[in-house]
Amino acid sequence: MRSAFSEYYYYQSVKNLEPEVWQQLGSPKYFKIPMVFVSPNGLKLLKNITNQTVCEHAKKHRQAGIHLLLYVALVLIGSIVFFKFAITWLFNQTYLKLSSTLITLCFFKFLYNSSKFIKDIY
Repeated sequence: MRSAFSEYYYYQSVKNLEPEVWQQLGSPKYFKIPMVFVSPNGLKLLKNITNQTVCEHAKKHRQAGIHLLLYVALVLIGSIVFFKFAITWLFNQTYLKLSSTLITLCFFKFLYNSSKFIKDIY
């Protein structure tokens, strides 16, 4: 959510505080906005912005994007490690046969706990 809000605030700050840049970007609407902001021409225009508020929103947008990518990577690595140990443990336990539903529930509980941990950090 943080990433989405920072992206929204960044787009709105460019739209409201730098209307001439917004016009040069083609006054994008809805789903076209992110594509215009990452295009080569859009990046050239956005690098020339001197408004401090827009620059701060751009910095926060970049940081939130990096945090989102790190979170996704952490969850993927954690789930890989979890399943590696879970599957090894299941194969070592000859008397214990868990259904795929129970394994899935354990995985979702792990994801839930890891997301709470990440939220507590920020």
